[in-house]
Amino acid sequence: MSPRQIAVTLVALIFIVAAALVVVSRGGDDSADTPETTTTSTRATTTTDPEPDPGLGGDDSASADPTVSTSSTTSIPLSVPIEVPAVCTAQGAGAQVVAEAAADAAVQLGTGSAVSTAGLGVVTFGLTVPAAAEASGSAMLACEPVSECYRVTPAAAPPGVSLLVHASTIERVDIVDGPVTTVSGYGIGTTAEQLVAAFGDQLEREVVDADTVNFVFVPRDAGDAEFRVVFTVEDGVVTTYRSGRLPMILQESPCGA
Repeated sequence: MSPRQIAVTLVALIFIVAAALVVVSRGGDDSADTPETTTTSTRATTTTDPEPDPGLGGDDSASADPTVSTSSTTSIPLSVPIEVPAVCTAQGAGAQVVAEAAADAAVQLGTGSAVSTAGLGVVTFGLTVPAAAEASGSAMLACEPVSECYRVTPAAAPPGVSLLVHASTIERVDIVDGPVTTVSGYGIGTTAEQLVAAFGDQLEREVVDADTVNFVFVPRDAGDAEFRVVFTVEDGVVTTYRSGRLPMILQESPCGA
């Protein structure tokens, strides 16, 4: 081989080696330039919150507060002014008959009818208005529009009586005047001392203001656990009282404003 051919061959080898080095170098750089496909498994970490604790009123924030302690029994404060219910009479303006008794039905309500944890005489809590009219032999009058919550008065009842209707059933009776008493003989005019002497530790005392206290009678019988009788005492004497089922019996304005 001539010197010229040797020189040409060497130059060619140099170019080949240089090209190979460039390829190797680019291959290493590509691994750095190409973003690493780290397949981070995007597992759905949607935290499914547990159902709100009914004892916390459905407020999840309350469950995080260790100082919050609530009872499963609805507790409604009584230390507020009590709404005096409307009482209808047949002659009252706007009174309407919402349920009639049978024409030949004997009237079962009168001054001898007594209030208990179950109701007013034969008119017991849980009855519909037509059923109450049938049981009492008395038409039921309303002095306000019939709605989800309203009051009726038995036409044959003594004065001062009204019945609270909620979700179509009678839930409470209010006595604001007249001779009707409880089965134990307590009513308007009874003194606080008489109530305490009769019922002792079955009374829960709630102060309304400087002159007014509510005495809440809590039955011991498990079958009456959802019932209460509330005596409102002003200046030491019962001025109004009511009996009914929870929660309506403890609400200041059970039918709203």
